[in-house]
Amino acid sequence: LLFTARRDGADWELRLEGPQAILDRAGKYGLSLAAFLPALLLQERWSLAAECLTAPGKAHTLTLDAGTGLVSTLRDSGTWSAPEEAALAERLATLAAPWTVSDDTEILELDGQSVLVPDLVLRDPATGKRAFIEIVWRWRRGSFQDRFELLQRSGPKNLVLAIAEKSSDHEELDSLPGPVHRFKHLPNAKSLLALCREVAKPP
Repeated sequence: LLFTARRDGADWELRLEGPQAILDRAGKYGLSLAAFLPALLLQERWSLAAECLTAPGKAHTLTLDAGTGLVSTLRDSGTWSAPEEAALAERLATLAAPWTVSDDTEILELDGQSVLVPDLVLRDPATGKRAFIEIVWRWRRGSFQDRFELLQRSGPKNLVLAIAEKSSDHEELDSLPGPVHRFKHLPNAKSLLALCREVAKPP
């Protein structure tokens, strides 16, 4: 699915779409759109407006909101973190004190086209400064590849990208707006902390 995201006051607007019906296998994108609804129902406040093509040249708008009483078929299991990420957060928390380390991060808007939810945020309680960490493990390299250009253009300067490197991507990573911590197997907590303190800034 293609999507754009933008902030509207305290709320977020997501616009999702698949290819038009003239393309082959468009039905699978319809199923993907339908699979999004149970996840949406898990939110406390939500509303939905969907343009449905019921026949060639005939479109209808379906509107729903949290007051309809719909119940999700999914269980809200929270967010999942890799064991390596949990161990890194614990190590950072030990090294960073009195700075705090949390995985309860905010949504960062990227140029009104996409969003980034960093894996960790470090905060200095004395000054309010903070730095974000996004970890791109080796198994995420493929799915994260198309976000490099967006981060180059719109990534926050207090974002530290920790990425499992490949021998061919030095030039690409060097063009990102914030510091990049390259690692082969596990990120180095001391190096990450030093970078975070260097780029941290107030909200």
